[in-house]
Amino acid sequence: MNGYVALLRGVNVSGKNRIKMADLRLNMERLGAKNVSTYIQSGNLVFNHDPSNTQDIKKELGKMLLEEHGVDTVVFLYSSAEFIKIAQDNSFLESKGIDEKQVGIVFLEEIPGKHAMNELEQCTFKNESLIVRDRHICIHCRAGFGRAEVTNNFLEKRLAVKATTRNARTVKKLVQLVQELPG
Repeated sequence: MNGYVALLRGVNVSGKNRIKMADLRLNMERLGAKNVSTYIQSGNLVFNHDPSNTQDIKKELGKMLLEEHGVDTVVFLYSSAEFIKIAQDNSFLESKGIDEKQVGIVFLEEIPGKHAMNELEQCTFKNESLIVRDRHICIHCRAGFGRAEVTNNFLEKRLAVKATTRNARTVKKLVQLVQELPG
């Protein structure tokens, strides 16, 4: 069995797209997932699943969310190796004097167009710094995420792809959970 991390966009945020994590874990097991765990109430899943096409797992998970929970949202799905590699790629965490609470990763549903990515790389922000990659962006929000200019909505409009952000602490915990999975 392979390990996976799934990030659900906009779940249990501001009272919208409410899903009980216990119900989500149970429904994931019905889809064939094993060792399912969730982290906090915002749609972070770690699980084992028989090796298969990640797009098939993603599609089944999206279908289950809609049918069982009434939530139509974007699912970001990564193999354990992919997720760990992305987490390790955040060089802001290696910089001296940066508060981990101000660092995160924006996960992108797909690789945006080169032109949009190049334009984003040329932008400057008063309180944010970005490291733009193919399917993720490392972000340092010096004034905190609550005051950030670079939000998911900003990026989705600018890049024309769906995005979801997780802070460094959440990413670190998901790495730990996926590393603890059997197999």
